[in-house]
Amino acid sequence: MRTVGIDINGLSDVSVTTATGDILRGGGVPSVVVLPASLPRTRRITVMAGDEAIRAIEGRGWDWPESARADDASTSLRIPVIDVLHAILANRDVATAHGPINAGQMLGAVIEALAGPDARERDCRIVISIPDGQHISDEVRQRFINAAANRGIKVTLLWRSVATMLALEENVRQKANEEALLNLVTGLEGRTVGILSLLNEGVYASCLEIEVEKDGDGNPYIIPVRRGPGALFRYDESVIDLGKSVATNENLENSDSWWQLLWGDGLVLRWLLRLQPKPAFVQINGSWRKMDGKRPKNLPPVNIDMEALNGLSKHLESADYLIYEGPALEAPAQDGWL
Repeated sequence: MRTVGIDINGLSDVSVTTATGDILRGGGVPSVVVLPASLPRTRRITVMAGDEAIRAIEGRGWDWPESARADDASTSLRIPVIDVLHAILANRDVATAHGPINAGQMLGAVIEALAGPDARERDCRIVISIPDGQHISDEVRQRFINAAANRGIKVTLLWRSVATMLALEENVRQKANEEALLNLVTGLEGRTVGILSLLNEGVYASCLEIEVEKDGDGNPYIIPVRRGPGALFRYDESVIDLGKSVATNENLENSDSWWQLLWGDGLVLRWLLRLQPKPAFVQINGSWRKMDGKRPKNLPPVNIDMEALNGLSKHLESADYLIYEGPALEAPAQDGWL
């Protein structure tokens, strides 16, 4: 059976084949869904997501064509996935240019786009990683399952911390020799590993106790045991809030141009997440302007206050090893707190 792993984080969503770790879909910015210019009255809305949504012109914040206009999410056909995730958490609809729309319908489109055309095949298993925090309740997890099911896709949810540990083992299994794998497994047996997931809102921290079992051929493999919930330690400002500040301060002679730089092209997110730079084209007062896309040197840092930092340290005090991961791993950090 083939397994596809999906990470929907609202910064840079991605799906991978777990057998090799290769990216199947996504991995770019911005993370958005795109609505049609007009809504059907008698059938389910067709929502673009994934790579197709990134390439779409709708809601980019341009003056023309009309479908590209946007001041913010409530006036745009282009909706940030982070807004969809927040709506899923709060069990509410998403504000759009068409009025409130069911968040589950949008999330289902994102899952479908990342899972790919074989998602409904019997030999394809879809696994979605979920942040390990106390606010991710059973009800929230069920909304993910329902969103996929409404698209005809059966999914399994896996705590992000556990998925990270299993991915590490599989990566060593695929890319190193048997001795390296054995050293990893035996070296972690009986140890506690702290997983720090750097996402949009902050750092999700979780501790896993590592047990070891053997398969039918006598080969050892790890079992990450989660004894309790993880916790979220919030940044002073989320990555996306920092991105909006950076985009607004670019001062492109138009107060609404921040939307183009953040959610239209994703330029500012490429800067903050340290993705591959590339030129960006923005439309100001009906005229095009090319930006070279080079990352500025004075980007504002992601910061976490001392209270949250102390809480993070206490949460991980039993850990023998730490693993850092997540889309915001390369974001600039203040005072070396990372």
